[in-house]
Amino acid sequence: MHRHLLLSFASCGLLFASAYSVPPPLPQSFVYVGQFEPSFLDDATFVVRSQLGTGCLRWTRYHRPEPTDTVRYPVFTDSVALTPQDLQGFFTALDSVPLLKMRTREQLMTDGIWVHNAVAQDGARNAFSFQSPRKARDPAEHRLVEAVLALARRKYKTLAQREYFEQLEGYFDFGLPCEITATAPFEVRVHGVLYDNYVNDGSLPAFLQQLPTGQPVLMDLTNSQGIAYGCFPTLRQFLRANPRVFWVPSAAAAEDLQVMGVERGHFAATVAQGRVLCQASR
Repeated sequence: MHRHLLLSFASCGLLFASAYSVPPPLPQSFVYVGQFEPSFLDDATFVVRSQLGTGCLRWTRYHRPEPTDTVRYPVFTDSVALTPQDLQGFFTALDSVPLLKMRTREQLMTDGIWVHNAVAQDGARNAFSFQSPRKARDPAEHRLVEAVLALARRKYKTLAQREYFEQLEGYFDFGLPCEITATAPFEVRVHGVLYDNYVNDGSLPAFLQQLPTGQPVLMDLTNSQGIAYGCFPTLRQFLRANPRVFWVPSAAAAEDLQVMGVERGHFAATVAQGRVLCQASR
């Protein structure tokens, strides 16, 4: 009987350990410097520092008058403190990324984004670069980008800062650029470009199925660069199911929506005006 009890306690202990995994220990000292150089967007440098459980994030944004210019100048720089929760989340996201062993992976690409990285951790150092990583092909590189941008998004939240991060994420493999931002009434933010592959992989149809058909929906495309023609049939089907969808598009997205057949009366110049249209249609 005692043997059975011991086995039962052991089994419970294993289940408990698997259900509540211990987060990775924080390094004693850590510095990460990431230089992000996108082809058609302002450059950015992110510096993450951690010392004995306290840290800070410094973000500097640079502008080049022309994409081919070698000289750039800072247009924004700011430092924010990182809480123990910020640091724990950041290092948990990096737990499977071998920062001190990664090497430069060069690719012959004319567009895209270069990311140059320097790491110092508990006395060890490493430097490496990569270009336009994809999740499936370059998982470690992409997880590093995800961790850095998630931390920056968490600490910098103005609309202009959010728009920059959305545009920067478009150079990577973050998936469908749509998110539900409110539910009373429903509001959706669409950024970047809606490409055909979001229909092919099923992510756009699955997302639209989450939206109601019996109440108004506001679609914010102010930071979108357009919609691929391959998305039109899926979006038209969504509009047939819900005629009370209103759009706040960028100039590029407005042209695509007009070609798709959206009526002028369903366009708004600002999000505030779009909310008025939604309220009037209730």
